[in-house]
Amino acid sequence: MWAQAVAFARRGWVAVAFLRRGYGRSEGVWAETYGSCSNPDYARAGRAGAEDIAAVAKFMATQPYVSKGKWISVGVSAGAFATVALTADPPRDLAAALSFAPGRGSTTPDMVCGEKQLTSAFAGFGRTSRIPLLWVSAENDHFFGPRLTSQFTNAFSNAGGHVTFVKASPFGTDGHQLFSTASGIPIWSPIVDRFLTSNNLVLRDRLIDVPAPDVAAPSSLKSNGRVAFRTYLDSGPNKAFAVVAGDSRFGWATGRRTTEEARRDALGLCASGANTKCTVVNVNNKPVD
Repeated sequence: MWAQAVAFARRGWVAVAFLRRGYGRSEGVWAETYGSCSNPDYARAGRAGAEDIAAVAKFMATQPYVSKGKWISVGVSAGAFATVALTADPPRDLAAALSFAPGRGSTTPDMVCGEKQLTSAFAGFGRTSRIPLLWVSAENDHFFGPRLTSQFTNAFSNAGGHVTFVKASPFGTDGHQLFSTASGIPIWSPIVDRFLTSNNLVLRDRLIDVPAPDVAAPSSLKSNGRVAFRTYLDSGPNKAFAVVAGDSRFGWATGRRTTEEARRDALGLCASGANTKCTVVNVNNKPVD
């Protein structure tokens, strides 16, 4: 979420990306289990995710570089579902919430366990939610498509929830990736800006400039490799880019815990199981001698 965090930081927000309990390498068990597919308890799962968001916000409020008084929660998919749940029992100073394709229980494309239970959970959150909520879903979302999204938003708003719904145009092969993919930023940024403006949450007159890294792409790369290298430069640490000497093949890794881990993964992706010798040529936007 490096590129997404940068987008909000450019608007003046302290941007915090974190893992809820049980995701990735976070400690502890998965806190958002919802039971069986035949009888899921989505409301409980949503509240558990909301608790983690609230805990992060409470901690961040103690940091000296964070202004006090207002914050926003942004989430995608299960994180967006937790963000909707958060608005039902809002912590102190929560000013607004942004949810991209919220939902739970999608097992295969265009299939969700317990549609009725999921719709009921959204209705339950809407009964007490009064925080401004932006809900963005792409027309070709294959986790929670237009039919389901219409059910969810209607259930939420009919119960009393305050929601601004935006149906985005189809994005890629699955619109569920609209927020998660950096190329979606030019599409959702204007939507977010309009919402923030309408709720008096614009912090700056102009975006903070973020200069593009001035690093030349490896000469062996073809057009697709150069595009990948630019994406690599715009991504966050720890990261590494590897190539095959005198060849157009490459591999890169980002968001690793250490540079050593990034190097190892980049080399592995570059070789792709073949008997190929790859070399790391860039680490954290710095050329490797």
